[in-house]
Amino acid sequence: AWSGSDNPAGLQSPPVDHPNFLGNQFSLLVQVPFAMTLKQVTQFPPNITVDNIQIIIENTIIPALNRSIEHLSRVELNTDTKLTIQFDDGVITDTYVIDLGEIYFFDASIHALRAAFKMAVSYDMDILGPDGTYAWIDALTELDDDLWCPSHEIVSAGGIDSLKLYYDNNYNEGRMDSIGMRVVHHNLENRTEFLKLKDDGSTMISARDDIFTMIDKLQSSVAFIRGRNNESEDNVIKLSNLTDLDNNLPGENPPNFAASFSSIEDVLSWVETSLLGSDGVLFTENIGPLNTPYTWRMKLIVLLDGSIGDWKELLPYHQWNLPAGPWVEKSLNYINCWNSTYWSGEVIVGDECQWMEFSDIDYFCNYYYDSYVNIDNLIQLLDAPGGNVVDMGTLEFPYFEDYTFGGLFPEMTSHSQWVNLINILTE
Repeated sequence: AWSGSDNPAGLQSPPVDHPNFLGNQFSLLVQVPFAMTLKQVTQFPPNITVDNIQIIIENTIIPALNRSIEHLSRVELNTDTKLTIQFDDGVITDTYVIDLGEIYFFDASIHALRAAFKMAVSYDMDILGPDGTYAWIDALTELDDDLWCPSHEIVSAGGIDSLKLYYDNNYNEGRMDSIGMRVVHHNLENRTEFLKLKDDGSTMISARDDIFTMIDKLQSSVAFIRGRNNESEDNVIKLSNLTDLDNNLPGENPPNFAASFSSIEDVLSWVETSLLGSDGVLFTENIGPLNTPYTWRMKLIVLLDGSIGDWKELLPYHQWNLPAGPWVEKSLNYINCWNSTYWSGEVIVGDECQWMEFSDIDYFCNYYYDSYVNIDNLIQLLDAPGGNVVDMGTLEFPYFEDYTFGGLFPEMTSHSQWVNLINILTE
């Protein structure tokens, strides 16, 4: 791991156990791109926001990955590329050979990482409070740290002094839920850009291209390793590693779509042409407690081609019903009272949780309340735009404008189809 001076952000590199850090032959090739990426981040701004993190990714991390990919493309032009690396800790000397087989795999890892970062910045995910800042996080932190002590009053009647203590067991939790709901409402209702695709989807489409390039690089890696004429026993990825993976396919009790897999190439081809294909993939499996045969189509590519321009449009029909007064509701749980003739002593009370002295108390009562935010009252699900409120407790599946969810499930076009699927899964 880097020291604090080398890494002010406090990030740590992935764990590497030397000398046997390549016990899994692929560990170095998977870990190094991530470690290289973190190394580019020298410092974070003092006030972390989603927008700040996305800016760091766009201005620092992705350009660093771009440079790595550019360097690797030059190396890959030389088909005879071979590099020997030795690690010597004074006790054991380990030798590793890297050729185009490993370099293609390394390149695939970097493309996968770059795709993930591009996806992370493709939508506006800034979660701002109603004041346009992240002050709501500080408010939550303060509430989480606060002590909550009972309020009190002394009631005198008929010569009897009663001390009443009012305990609010979940007051801070209720206030935290209230803040959270205000933030959710503000972003969904007042920020049109929230959860919307940025830059006309070009970054997301670029991420899609990176994923397809990743598959191409993996296919090139496998082809090169299978075609080696002079494999070294020190190669990081050996032919035997691929053979072992082939022999484990399709696995024990595979799903129907994987039953014909017999090689890594089969898997990569299926991902490229079916799972990420323009028509999606048709699944036919036995699902649910009764192993009921069920067929559905999933078109995963819509998550990567910019088809979903605004995730807010995929939410169920709903309406907000925000009270004008406090959102935190309170209900009396139980009361515990007893005689305490002429009792004197100290009790911690008040917002500041301070000791207060009482004397000549004849009757003692503790009132225990539960505080909560009734989310069902704040936001209600509807059966149509501006339609009837539905009971969340009995609702089998919410009502949506788009039951395909942006084309992800292109053949699931009705509420009844989803209800039927849920019944199969739970019957």
